Amino acid sequence: MDIKKKFARAVASWLFDAVNPTERAQRPRERTTSRGLHEELNPTDRIRLMSDSRKIFSNLGPAKAAIVDKSVYSFGRAWAPQFNGADVEFGKLATQYLTDEFYGLCEISNSGDFQTQLHLASVSVDRDGDVGILLTEDTSGNARFQLIASNQIGSRTDALTVEAGPYRGLRQTDGVALNAFSQPVAYCILGASEDGKEDRWVSARDLVFLYEPEWVGQLRGLPCFSHAILDLRDLRTVQGYERLASAVASSIGLVEHNETGMPDLSDPQTLLRRGNSAIQTGVTTEDIAGGTVKYFRANSGSKLEFLKSERPGEAWESFMDRLIRNAYAGANWPFEMSWDSSKLGGANIRLIVSKAMRAVEDRQDLFRPAARRLVGYAVAKAIKNGRLPESADWWRWSFAMPQKLTVDYGRDSKSQREDYAAGIINLGDILAERGVSLDNHIAARQAENAKLEAAGLDFGEDKSEPAEPADDAGDPMKAEPAVKPKK
Repeated sequence: MDIKKKFARAVASWLFDAVNPTERAQRPRERTTSRGLHEELNPTDRIRLMSDSRKIFSNLGPAKAAIVDKSVYSFGRAWAPQFNGADVEFGKLATQYLTDEFYGLCEISNSGDFQTQLHLASVSVDRDGDVGILLTEDTSGNARFQLIASNQIGSRTDALTVEAGPYRGLRQTDGVALNAFSQPVAYCILGASEDGKEDRWVSARDLVFLYEPEWVGQLRGLPCFSHAILDLRDLRTVQGYERLASAVASSIGLVEHNETGMPDLSDPQTLLRRGNSAIQTGVTTEDIAGGTVKYFRANSGSKLEFLKSERPGEAWESFMDRLIRNAYAGANWPFEMSWDSSKLGGANIRLIVSKAMRAVEDRQDLFRPAARRLVGYAVAKAIKNGRLPESADWWRWSFAMPQKLTVDYGRDSKSQREDYAAGIINLGDILAERGVSLDNHIAARQAENAKLEAAGLDFGEDKSEPAEPADDAGDPMKAEPAVKPKK
């Protein structure tokens, strides 16, 4: 190597401590990683992460709460279909078909309505890493779909290419077939047979694959707690040990201190309880019946006392919270939203709620194209089967979102009314934040007003025009004084 290159390399290595050989030698040695994610993380590693994540989700409350809460706030009881096309009559028929039929029977196994399936898919994305939604149909040809769990998509061998089927010869990685541009074109759904005879490749046109991308060129998703799997596993272990220690301490009712370290052999009850078994010296334990009275000689040092246990202590609590915070920090969900908000107040609460709302909107953005694809598929199938008339706007759909998170609904509602009166926002914007569409709101108000009018009841004063002034409004003798006189 040229002397100048050696000097430049030496200067560079001393410029940054992170690449300084002396600094690095003082720390545990770690392997250098410079390849793509699917090369650094093989299918076995991904399955191990998924397995650990499922166990943590099933047994650790804070981890489960973060995953479930994000999904509940993202979907809730909203996501009603809203037609955005110009064909109003078609929109009414299609909306009725979706809400009355498809939403309730959308999943092929009838395991819940449309919102429930979105919730389950969101939980799978965070818990397992990814989820597939297979577009299919029932025996009558009606549109249906099926959730495909992450463990059902993969490859049984280490082959780098697809060995059989319509995608034979294409590159494949962990059950994902790629074209020449590294675009996923098919996914391998594993069957029940271990020999792979029931495995089948499904086109990406028929399967919606969802995951949170974090790496360039990423093909499969990772559980949201992948960065903290070891921390959460240790937390479960230590928590179990502390629980056992507390149970042992709670099982000890009284501790007797005496000069012999043994029960009183002169007490007949001792012989009745212990029989003729030999009395051993050292630490002795026995069950004490309720109401037993013990007499000790003064100044003998003998006494009875309750066992005082200080486990788990404040240090343990602080360390466990630190592990949980570390897990939440990388899971895109605020620690205080699902675990401990006792230390928040004022502006901090608004910051936390704002961060949670951003996470909810990110999840909604991930699922909105998939939901639009599912609804469009259902409408297209209904048109093909003659259930709906043809329309050029069959694919124009959006959804009513759940109400936004806030710490003061009254204050926010007042602010919205003021902004609406000033023309800053529209009524549709306000209703969208509450999960209600403008068309449904107007139709409901019209129906309600018609019923009230038919019953002879007042359904509200029309405030679109200013009220007429009273006859005596201009008479200064009859008008109320601006300032009332003091009594």
